[in-house]
Amino acid sequence: KGTDIYEKGLICLLLAFQFDRGSSYLLSNSTKEDNTVNLIKDIIQYIDEHIESQLSLEELSEAMHFSTYYLCHAFKKSTDLSLKTYITDKKIELAKQLLAVYSVTEVAEKIGFNNYSSFFRTFKKLTGISPSDYKFELKK
Repeated sequence: KGTDIYEKGLICLLLAFQFDRGSSYLLSNSTKEDNTVNLIKDIIQYIDEHIESQLSLEELSEAMHFSTYYLCHAFKKSTDLSLKTYITDKKIELAKQLLAVYSVTEVAEKIGFNNYSSFFRTFKKLTGISPSDYKFELKK
């Protein structure tokens, strides 16, 4: 399961890279598709900048000035990932990095999870291993 998350993360990074490379083209053509691409780029940038907070879809929609429904629909259509899945995957990828330095409880707090058990369940569901076991494996 961890490889699935890693692959999805790579796909999202490739999409972000593609958005960056094509920005001059996108700026010169203002069609509906181009606006959607720019919106997806802005969403990804906002998520990256706020990944350590308790980032909610409502907060994201306020920041982007679009309804939650529209953002979720546009993101899913463009990336084939739900917005919530993307955010969760990014948080868990960050958690993996932070576990090398911080305790499991500190990592849960740093990446904006409400409580330890929620973080534990999510981490284990996405990686197939508990955060403490992952931390132990890092130390080997």
